[in-house]
Amino acid sequence: MGIEPRVYILLALLLLVLPIRWLVAAVLAAAFHEGCHMAAVYLLGGRCEGIRLSAQGARMEATLPAFRGELLAVLAGPAGSLLLLSLYRVLPRVAVCAAVQGFYNLLPIEPLDGGRALRLCLEHWCPHRAEKIMTLVRFAILGGIVAAAYGISYCNSGGFGVQ
Repeated sequence: MGIEPRVYILLALLLLVLPIRWLVAAVLAAAFHEGCHMAAVYLLGGRCEGIRLSAQGARMEATLPAFRGELLAVLAGPAGSLLLLSLYRVLPRVAVCAAVQGFYNLLPIEPLDGGRALRLCLEHWCPHRAEKIMTLVRFAILGGIVAAAYGISYCNSGGFGVQ
């Protein structure tokens, strides 16, 4: 397992802005998320060569035999994160952090799990159009972000009759 030095800087910055209980909850949720990926790899007969932690997140190097196994392993992380919602009464902070992480990771943007799952499906079912569709999805998401930012800005400036 490798850890880039920027991870320590990011953790130090997070310690400055987050209460320690929330930081611990976020780390536990992230560890469970990655553990679900790893468990799926092993249960599907694959091998995990290592995990690399960076400021952008964790990156697992694994080998899996087929499309279906790789897709299941990719989706196991968000599924595990969302499963932690069932622990809301016992570990509310961990459940909230896991839910945010799970939904965020399902966004169809690479290198997030949702983006990897979308690319795997496109390369499997329509390999000749996969790259074009991924580009369209990126532009659609970017357009959605710009539209949302504009809408928020417009509402905050008194638009839509909001005071």
